[in-house]
Amino acid sequence: MSDSAPHHHHRHYRHDHHDHVESRSLFSEHDHDYSGAGRRSLIAALVLLLVHMALDVVGGVLAGSLSLLAHAGHMVTDAGALVVALAALHYGSLPPSTERTFGLRRLEVLAALFNVILLWTVAGTILLEVLEVVGHGHAHSHEHLGIYLLVIGTLGLVIQLTSAFILHRSMHHSISVEGAFRHVSVHAVESVAIIVSGILVELFHWDFLDWALSLVLVVVILLSTYRLVVKIVKVLLQAVPDDVDVYRLCGSLENVPGVTLIHDVHVWALVPGYNVLTAHAIVDPDSTAEDLMRIRTEMLKTAREEHGIRHTTFQLEFSAADCHEENHHVDHLMALSREEAGKG
Repeated sequence: MSDSAPHHHHRHYRHDHHDHVESRSLFSEHDHDYSGAGRRSLIAALVLLLVHMALDVVGGVLAGSLSLLAHAGHMVTDAGALVVALAALHYGSLPPSTERTFGLRRLEVLAALFNVILLWTVAGTILLEVLEVVGHGHAHSHEHLGIYLLVIGTLGLVIQLTSAFILHRSMHHSISVEGAFRHVSVHAVESVAIIVSGILVELFHWDFLDWALSLVLVVVILLSTYRLVVKIVKVLLQAVPDDVDVYRLCGSLENVPGVTLIHDVHVWALVPGYNVLTAHAIVDPDSTAEDLMRIRTEMLKTAREEHGIRHTTFQLEFSAADCHEENHHVDHLMALSREEAGKG
């Protein structure tokens, strides 16, 4: 920044900000804490999942159960997905470089996408197996099928509820952990369905419930991934995060004394929970260097504390003529009217 009056020579005042309190770099201490907690949660979930998978394989082979074997196959893909999520958390926490100025944080998003693709693949495989059984017009009868379903389902439910509890504490800070939580949630529902199926098979010898249950699980898998897919798509398309209202954001920034208009606004999430903002601000041309420092500080504080922006870059200008980029204008009065409407 020049110490001279800004209207003498320099027509632009640009400030690239890394919040020195919460995010001195792209990776604050909070981020490392969340990353460490996420890794521990994923490791615990992976161990529990392997135990559950072993139970399903043994029970499925002994009882000849399609639903238990399909469930075990589901867990094999889940184990791979958790390993990928762990790798994404590790490499995603590495510092930025000259080749990757945002680091590898979006590996988390790719890992979550990989999770979804695996779940859909499993759903398709189960569906094909069910269609094959239905096509033959009969289901195989097994003497102790109901008992196996009931015991394995109950043990699985205990394991999955434990995993869900562990993952839930970290899922709001990591999309990878959220993806794993979705997997575990599906497994918990599957376990309940297996328990109910086991009771009915044991009481009424309805062996067809084994493959019918598998069909229900396909629907559960598809429904459970919908919200995660929407979140992934929004991040990859760099859409405005759901917790940020651009009109209110611009209205708040324009209320900073000395700011005339906010334009060329871009808000996106690097990963869910890490919101980024770049914007141009037209300021009073008679502002001194001290005024510009005050404006900059107040804008950064407003963006961070009122709108949850973690990484901010502002370019201060003295007139719209100073900016030759394609502008994204947000009218001041419209912003204020939206803000007032929101309060009402």
